[in-house]
Amino acid sequence: MPIQRTIRGTGRARGFTLIELMITVAIAAILTLVAVSSYQSSVLTSHRTAAKTALNDIAGREQRYFSVTNTYTNNPELLGYSSTATTFGAAFSVGSGYYYLSVPTVTAAAAGTPASFLATATATGTQLRDTGCATLSVDSTGNYTSTPGTTTNPPCWP
Repeated sequence: MPIQRTIRGTGRARGFTLIELMITVAIAAILTLVAVSSYQSSVLTSHRTAAKTALNDIAGREQRYFSVTNTYTNNPELLGYSSTATTFGAAFSVGSGYYYLSVPTVTAAAAGTPASFLATATATGTQLRDTGCATLSVDSTGNYTSTPGTTTNPPCWP
């Protein structure tokens, strides 16, 4: 059996000092802040998907309607939506209420100007924090736009 020797004054107390503990807490807080910020950004981006899908659906329905009637419409029933379940404007929310679709703005054909439409989804509630993409739009020529106003591959329409 080995003999254990203890010499006074040479042993170091085991454990953490207050400074070591505070440094660990500070590092954990910084990592949490970065993770939460990244998560919130991802959530805002994912909510855009429902609005983009709804806008593309409206655009497709408008194009089908145009191919038959040679004009666009802002009547949801004529686009194939249920008259009781869907009305454009404040009552027509998509993405669990994160965006509202507006009535497609329809311009009739004039001399030298073809008929056109513009469908817009506007952020509401917590989605308003997505300031760069608070408004998403698609028009009859397939141009996608967002709040910054760029039409060539804006960051909101990858």
